[in-house]
Amino acid sequence: NGALNLRVLDLNNNKIGDVGATAIGKYLQSEGASKLEELYLSSNEIGDGGATAIGKGLQFNGALKLERLSLYGNEIGDVGATAIGKALEVNGALNVTTYLSSNPISQSTKSEFQSDSRLKF
Repeated sequence: NGALNLRVLDLNNNKIGDVGATAIGKYLQSEGASKLEELYLSSNEIGDGGATAIGKGLQFNGALKLERLSLYGNEIGDVGATAIGKALEVNGALNVTTYLSSNPISQSTKSEFQSDSRLKF
């Protein structure tokens, strides 16, 4: 099965929005995502709903090997950023660098997660 060998998925600039991000979040919870190392979702009009779904995927799949998650330049606010930050707290073994810059995330939310070096605001 080819999906089990997917290591890099680049969907930058595809306007997948929350619907597409929710599908990706479900995929991240599956066995098929266990070998995924890099996921690029920048500039896709993803908001809090999609980011929350991605957070669930990060939280609930202990087999994930994801190392890089790019969510740069979306519409993710405090709710979505918090969902991703909390997911990384729950799945502490996941060593994924997550890029969230150029999103409308407040300074207070950024400060809440400043000690987690996996989050790049």
